[in-house]
Amino acid sequence: MSLNGLIFEKRNNTAQNWGNIHSRIFEDGILTGCNISFTSNSITIGDGYLSARGRITQINGATTTEITPTLTDGYVRLKYEIDLTQEASASEFTQGAITYDFSATQTFPALVQEDINTSAGNIYEMELCKAQITASNITSIVSTASNTGGFLQTSGG
Repeated sequence: MSLNGLIFEKRNNTAQNWGNIHSRIFEDGILTGCNISFTSNSITIGDGYLSARGRITQINGATTTEITPTLTDGYVRLKYEIDLTQEASASEFTQGAITYDFSATQTFPALVQEDINTSAGNIYEMELCKAQITASNITSIVSTASNTGGFLQTSGG
């Protein structure tokens, strides 16, 4: 048996350690803020914090994604993607990105959700929202990521 004190003085802690801990506390979703708005050709996520597989990400300043539809009518899904194959950096966050895909219906391919809190996984996607496209323009947001406060939100803690 081997013990590894994680939250102790002079102990190092990894992103995998914190991801495992936070994934038990926070479901995928919006921790705070991240108001979603749209124009006919873009979706904006406001300041806030997200939790994806226990990895916490700050959106620092409104982030707008320009959408170029590949279909006239249908849906676009905005995703937050963690890609641990990208090099970690202390000065720039390169392991997270906002991406999107399209579908003629509200049914999309399954999200890639590898276990990024072990050495077996590198990619984890979380849906931020789905928007309807009519006549090649975004016309409404039909669903958004849930607000998550973790078990404290539902346990009375």
